[in-house]
Amino acid sequence: MVIEDAITTGGSLLKAIDAVEETGAKVVAVSTLVDRGEIARPLIETRGIFYYPIATYLDLGIEPVELPS
Repeated sequence: MVIEDAITTGGSLLKAIDAVEETGAKVVAVSTLVDRGEIARPLIETRGIFYYPIATYLDLGIEPVELPS
């Protein structure tokens, strides 16, 4: 399991997952304290990894962070 404090795009988290998996370990779940948008979840779940955010932008009543167009 990989744990992250806050996640927006998932870039840093995906790098951490890759680093863990390069050691031969298998990441089966990820948890974050705060998910600030809707970008990271599909990137994580398409890799077959369960995703458990503690709180999301919806829980906090804030607007989701989006990638610039």
